[in-house]
This record gives sequence, structure tokens and C-alpha cells, in this order.
Amino acid sequence: MYLDTSQDTAGAARAVEARWFAARDALADAGCDPLTVHALDDAVHDHHPPVPGRHGLALFATAGEVIMRQALPEPPAAIVAYDPLPHAMPMIVQLARDAEDDAAPDQFEDGLAEVVGHLSRGEVETLLLIDDPSSTERLWIGPDPLQLSDDPEVLNRAGIRHPPLVRADAAILRALTAAEGSIRLVDPAGHHHLRGGVAALLRYADVRR
Repeated sequence: MYLDTSQDTAGAARAVEARWFAARDALADAGCDPLTVHALDDAVHDHHPPVPGRHGLALFATAGEVIMRQALPEPPAAIVAYDPLPHAMPMIVQLARDAEDDAAPDQFEDGLAEVVGHLSRGEVETLLLIDDPSSTERLWIGPDPLQLSDDPEVLNRAGIRHPPLVRADAAILRALTAAEGSIRLVDPAGHHHLRGGVAALLRYADVRR
């Protein structure tokens, strides 16, 4: 979940509390267990002195435990997600470096299906990504972070029955982290040639098509 924790007005503390109450109710309505909601409540009210200015907080929790608490330099949109994988892209957008314009189009593989294939084999050194919060792309995943595909039959053949369907960016980030790859966000105005808004710089030259 993402929370605007800004302390830039006289009523900021009450506003943060109201935003947290709304997020808490949304989590409960989505089926989040009470222990996890309680853990998030503790993380929001961590008793540190409020920091003046505009900022935010990203919180990731599961099974009654907050596994990551990340301060954000800018107030985030009010996002609450209760899914098999964390919705980390809004955090990445604020923290990741923008891609440098030093890679020629023929140096990377682009297209969602192509990039997913390389990710599943651990071949991606650097992921180039155009952030698109409105994207409806989904991928099927298995228990191993490198098990992801745009075709559930691929996972079925690997012995994974009824694989969950998740946000594509969440599955991609999970696989990239497992393979110790890096991510660079790219400006859509300068990288309109990226098919599917995603591309991969590969570790091994001999795996390029």
C-alpha cells in the first residue's frame, strides 16, 4: 500500500490518519487478514517524529508482518493492493534512475513476450521499462520467481496447475530481482520504439536473436 504522509499543512496529521483509515478499510474489504492490517497500522504509527514537508510511504506486508517500509520523496497516489505479488512499480518509479540515452535500438530485445522469455531464463542484465500505471497486461506465474509466462500452458507443462494471474510489472520485477538484474525507467517520448513498453539488455550476446 502507498500512503501520502505529507506534513505541510496545519491539519496534516488528521489528513494522514483519514487516508490510512480509508486504506485500512479497503484492505479489509479486499480480504486482507486482521493480523496483517494490524502490522500495517503499527508501521504507519511508528511513533517517529513527523517529518515536515511533502513525502510518502510504501508498505509491503504479508502473514501479519511488514516486510518492507520505504519512505518516498514525493506523495504517492492512494494505492491499495492485495495480490499474490507486491505492487512495487509506484515505489520503483520514485526511486529508480532514469535510463540514459546511450543504448542503440539494436542493443536490446523488446516486446513483452520476448522479454518474459529472457527473464524466465535469467538472461536479463538490465530491464528498460516505460511505466504505465493504466496497463492491463497480466502474466501467469509459478512459485519460482523465474516461472512466468504470457501462456498458462507453459507453466502447466512445468507441472504448475492453476497458476495465478498477476500484474505483468509485478511478475517482471520479481523475476528481475531473482536474477539480480537492474531496472532503468525510460521516457516514452524518447523511447517510443520499445514494443510493449519494455526491453531487455541481455547478459550474453549469444542469446540474442
